[in-house]
Amino acid sequence: MIFGLFLILSISIVGYSLAILARKKGTGTENTKIFIVLICSMVTWVVITLLEDPAILKEGAIKSLVKIDYVIAPLMSYFFLLFCLSFPEKITGRASLKKALLFLPTSFFILLPSLGLVVGEVVVSDRVVNISAGKFYWWYTAYHFVYAGLAFLYLILKYRILKGFQKTQLLYVIIGIFLTTIFFISTNLLVPLIPRVAYFSKVGLYGIFFFLGFTTYAILRYRLMDIRVVIRRGTVELFTILTLVFLYAFLLFLISPVAQKAALIAVGTSFFIVALSIFRPLRTFYEKITNQYFFSELYQSEKILKGIAKKLTTIIESERLLVLIADTIFEALKPGKIGILIFNPERGIFELKKSINFKKENIPLLTKEDVFINYLFTSKEPLVLSEIKLQTMKEKDEKRKDNLKKVAKEMERMEVALALPLIVRDILSGVILLSKKMSEEPYSKEDISLLSSLSSQASIAIANAQLYDETKEKRDVLEKFYKVTVGRELKMAELKKEIERLRAEEKEETSD
Repeated sequence: MIFGLFLILSISIVGYSLAILARKKGTGTENTKIFIVLICSMVTWVVITLLEDPAILKEGAIKSLVKIDYVIAPLMSYFFLLFCLSFPEKITGRASLKKALLFLPTSFFILLPSLGLVVGEVVVSDRVVNISAGKFYWWYTAYHFVYAGLAFLYLILKYRILKGFQKTQLLYVIIGIFLTTIFFISTNLLVPLIPRVAYFSKVGLYGIFFFLGFTTYAILRYRLMDIRVVIRRGTVELFTILTLVFLYAFLLFLISPVAQKAALIAVGTSFFIVALSIFRPLRTFYEKITNQYFFSELYQSEKILKGIAKKLTTIIESERLLVLIADTIFEALKPGKIGILIFNPERGIFELKKSINFKKENIPLLTKEDVFINYLFTSKEPLVLSEIKLQTMKEKDEKRKDNLKKVAKEMERMEVALALPLIVRDILSGVILLSKKMSEEPYSKEDISLLSSLSSQASIAIANAQLYDETKEKRDVLEKFYKVTVGRELKMAELKKEIERLRAEEKEETSD
């Protein structure tokens, strides 16, 4: 009973907190509002289902909750379908008409449970709630399958149409919804009809966290984590934990026939200590295997960007350094275009010093007063076009909103998806411009983190290279000046000798 109440309280706190978080931090668009309603209906349904426990409530209360349970479920399917229609954006019009048409069957199936036409008889025995199907139970079940099928159909259609940031958002939602739907449908519609295993129907309730977790992350986070990174990390952790579990089970299998209870406890404690000591090496071992055989492309990208640090310290010429930076980023992430702007203090502008596919005519003469440069210097963080657009939607201050719009417009005009500042001694000395990737995938959280580290190292290397270039230029000027000066002195000495020679000849002629 205590565990059940604790579980109910935990799910309520987590679920409703996510709804509040989405309300405060979300974009405020229609899909966010629908998602909030969906969260509340799902959490309420889960809490009611968990309360249907003989250890918590009496039989009469449980029977009432079962009816409420089956009334709320059609609303969940309805809002679930609406969310899939609107997230991340609509692909067809007439939204109001569709909402009304979809609500007609929903209202019908909301009414049926209260009339006893979905659930026949509710029997509480052996601390298990068993139900029998009513006349319309399978129609009720079909309704959920149809709405879930329509929702997935729209998601698949959108996934094929959308690109970049929105496509990655949608991928997270699809994964969360798929896992949740499998849990819900299999355990809450089919299992309750089998008396001997009816108790396990509550297992499906935990599936709610798949949908809530993945979808909330997709809505709230601007810099989405690369889904490949999620899978890679999950695979490594899973293999590590399974290995430890297998070793522990095998150890118990060997010693349990001959060991006493106290000995088993001691072995378990000892194994726990050993597991803590070998967890990291074991995890590293699986990480190397997954990187080599399953995620080699992703691993190579990370390796390329991390490996440039040593090369940056070996090159002192600016031109070669900029070529190295641009080529490395291009090889690792495959952006369509790369441009590196360096500030020229004499002219007071940022000049395009290195370009891959960027044309000079597309990059204006930017000064420190330019809205794009000013915003980049103020934030001192990478600027992501998709983030700027989302921030514009959320911003309430009109002045800031107008400024964000100008920044986004400038980035779109230059075809820049990501801008990385090059900061040296709190001064913006340059900017690395990247267009969208050739693959149309958005820049992930990991991409931006690696690029930020690279830009920090590149800032110092470029500053040192510029200092070297200035020193070399001054040296060349001094050498030229020295050569000119020495040359003049030699000519003057020769001229002096020639004058003295002529004077000597003149004296000889006069004496004659």
